[in-house]
Amino acid sequence: MRTLALAACLFLSASCRAGDFPIVGLLEQFPVAPNGGKVIARPVYILTDRKLTAPTVFTGLQVGGNIMSAVCCFHVRNLTPLSMAKEMSTYRADTDFVEHMNGIKGYAFAYAAEPIGDRRNWTPLMVTVMENAGNPQDASPFSAPVVAATFSQSLVPRTFTVAGANMSLSTRYDAQSDRMVYSFRQAQKAITFSEPATPH
Repeated sequence: MRTLALAACLFLSASCRAGDFPIVGLLEQFPVAPNGGKVIARPVYILTDRKLTAPTVFTGLQVGGNIMSAVCCFHVRNLTPLSMAKEMSTYRADTDFVEHMNGIKGYAFAYAAEPIGDRRNWTPLMVTVMENAGNPQDASPFSAPVVAATFSQSLVPRTFTVAGANMSLSTRYDAQSDRMVYSFRQAQKAITFSEPATPH
């Protein structure tokens, strides 16, 4: 993981300055299965609040009590933002896909993502996620808040440091709107994303 962490900082020179708010966002892996049938596509997106200026490695964070499990890692190589309107048009046959993606809030840019190629750097949860993704019969979606960083361990405390920036992640379910809400916080600044609640 040390090599990957160094590579991530090289990729993220703009976000690796001490004190900067690291790039954060949402990972969305939503299988396309029209009418609940066969999975015909499994696009993976990173949705962020700002434009990427260099290839970027992201770690997903799944909260469980005071400890989070790292989903390492996903890579954005193509820096051309996607049009989510076009993506939803492409996969319009799956109304669940369209409804979910249309309901995500808090992002300004969307990018195609892929798992990092070196499986030796996959965390246990990443292995599970990718095994599920490799099963053509598995149409369950997976999403997670992400940060542009890597970690030396597969478990991460709820309050953590990325490139000199002390930050925390809180997640909550809003029963009134039936949404999941994810908030990254650094000092007095917070960046929040939300999505319709779906089985993970």
